[in-house]
Amino acid sequence: MNLTLPVGADKPCGKLRHPRTQIKGRCVLGGCRAGKDKKTMLREGEVITAVCSYLKRHGCTIIEKRDVSERGTDIDAKERKSGTRVLIEAKGNTSSKKMTRRYGMPFNRNQVRSHVASAFLKTAQLRSSKSSSSARVGMAFPRTSNHLSFVGELSHALKVLRIEVFWVDEKTHRVIHVR
Repeated sequence: MNLTLPVGADKPCGKLRHPRTQIKGRCVLGGCRAGKDKKTMLREGEVITAVCSYLKRHGCTIIEKRDVSERGTDIDAKERKSGTRVLIEAKGNTSSKKMTRRYGMPFNRNQVRSHVASAFLKTAQLRSSKSSSSARVGMAFPRTSNHLSFVGELSHALKVLRIEVFWVDEKTHRVIHVR
């Protein structure tokens, strides 16, 4: 198979699971977006890891950190000084499942809206639960324009429900802001 590279393309990205431009499972299209964006996109597991590191640096003990394939609250932690529980629901900006067609590609606006809505519902349920009514409850997202937009629309409800938002930088993989 002989593919010509588009103008401005430097070399093939070589990433696995990039549809329509692969030979033997590897991308052969130079300068493809999937190969470049994947380096900066955060999967859910990377968001969870970044938030756990942040919580540890700020005086928390991680009780449970769920894998992306497991159900339940993604992060269950406890503040060492006060003993307050910290419960976090995390979402990424690309699929964590290698076998999906969209693996390595950013979620579109509608997918981000669905993920923000899902995280909001989960954290609101946690806040309503008697067992976690005094806990710190939060959501964690990559800091992207779509996530910022949809979370911004919920700002009043988040404030009333005392739901924190952890923003993870896509380049440094570190929590850069907690609101």
